[in-house]
Amino acid sequence: MTNKRNIIKLALNSRILLIVIQYFSNIVLPDHNADAFRYVKTKNTEENFLDTAIQYTLGGFVRWDAHYFMQIAKHGYVYENSLAFFPLLPITVRVIGYGVHYFLPFLSIDSVLLLVFIYLNIGVFVLSAITLYKITVLVFDETVAFKTVVLFCFNPASVFFIAPYTECLFSYLTFQSILGCLLLMKKYSAKDSRFHYSDTFCLIPISLSTVVRSNGILNICFFTYTWVCIFRKYVPRTNIVQKLRYLLNQSLAIGVSSAICLLLFVLFQIYCFDAFCTDYRADLPQEVIDKAVKYKFVLPGEVSKHRQSWCFQYPPLAYSYVQDHYWKVGFLRYYELKQLPNFFLAAPILYIVIKNCAAHVRNVTTRNIANLFSLDEIFVRMDFEKKILHRGLNVFVVHALFLSLFALLFIHVQVATRMLCSASPIFYWYCVKYLKDHQRIIKIYFAGYFILGTIFFCNFLPWT
Repeated sequence: MTNKRNIIKLALNSRILLIVIQYFSNIVLPDHNADAFRYVKTKNTEENFLDTAIQYTLGGFVRWDAHYFMQIAKHGYVYENSLAFFPLLPITVRVIGYGVHYFLPFLSIDSVLLLVFIYLNIGVFVLSAITLYKITVLVFDETVAFKTVVLFCFNPASVFFIAPYTECLFSYLTFQSILGCLLLMKKYSAKDSRFHYSDTFCLIPISLSTVVRSNGILNICFFTYTWVCIFRKYVPRTNIVQKLRYLLNQSLAIGVSSAICLLLFVLFQIYCFDAFCTDYRADLPQEVIDKAVKYKFVLPGEVSKHRQSWCFQYPPLAYSYVQDHYWKVGFLRYYELKQLPNFFLAAPILYIVIKNCAAHVRNVTTRNIANLFSLDEIFVRMDFEKKILHRGLNVFVVHALFLSLFALLFIHVQVATRMLCSASPIFYWYCVKYLKDHQRIIKIYFAGYFILGTIFFCNFLPWT
């Protein structure tokens, strides 16, 4: 209970510090004139002094991709390029925001939506910190768990965990997915365990994460890996027919569970197709239409006019098309001399993760591949230095290594920092290990990115 209170206090204090840094950096330093998307705001004539105060105090958080999330929360998916941003967070904020606006009509919808984004992210961040603590206690101990949470509260991508971005909600759902899988494995480690319908509840955060960020699909792998480990423990030691029947039943269970987890993702893709790959007259505000005309944005219901290629592909996936067409995402496409500063920005986290993952792989080499599918030993108490390289952490290592290599080779590499900070517990565990021998370097890295990242982000300087 004491640790939980300390975690809540620590998480809230770190959010307050972010707001303070944002406020002073935003009023002291001039914004960089970035060539970036701006959402359609309410006209100044409809704002009052309270709106001005809110924008003056928190407006520094509405930078870069935060404009897309504000746009979706305010108007929905009215431009094709916004389909790269998944719906759970902005649509949740939209529902809450317009409900709050009904009771606070004296505030502009822009101010209300910004407040909802900030308050929601603060609340979810506290829950994320608590969940990460619970995961780490299961794997290590309370001392390591609290150090992990401290690092999480001041992580290098902290500004994205409070601004109108999905990192905060995604971290919570990912950590909940991992925690659910670990508790499932712990339950079925007992010989007398029996299936209960509540065991399927771990699918809920996994499914929700797939409509927060695209890499939420990887969270299905945590469940699949856990279930394979469980099934392996209970393979019948009888004839081959019974073993094959058991394998078929469990494969079917994994397939159905994975399909359930993907359902929301598929529904969003169907919505995207229906909105942008059919012809109809969309009822849109005039200012939205004017912006589309000015910047040549693709509006919904205009497929005959634009003939977007993804609408005629199978399956018609909007996300991959938008990333390729609007953001030039693809294998080695970011490898340009002008992007060198962004590679430097991502270098620390990529170095930490890849170096330690490689050490883990060297340490757990085994001739018996079946030993790679076991989570039993993850709950065994041992020295932290040994446990961090133990095969019980295989699934965390593979997950972090995949994200690191994907960021390094396929996407805008600077995104690696917020991607790993919001999805990978093992990154924080590696940094806890470094605290012993490289304490000053790790502290400088976390504190430097926490402060400079906030200052740069809030003044429209490159930090994404």
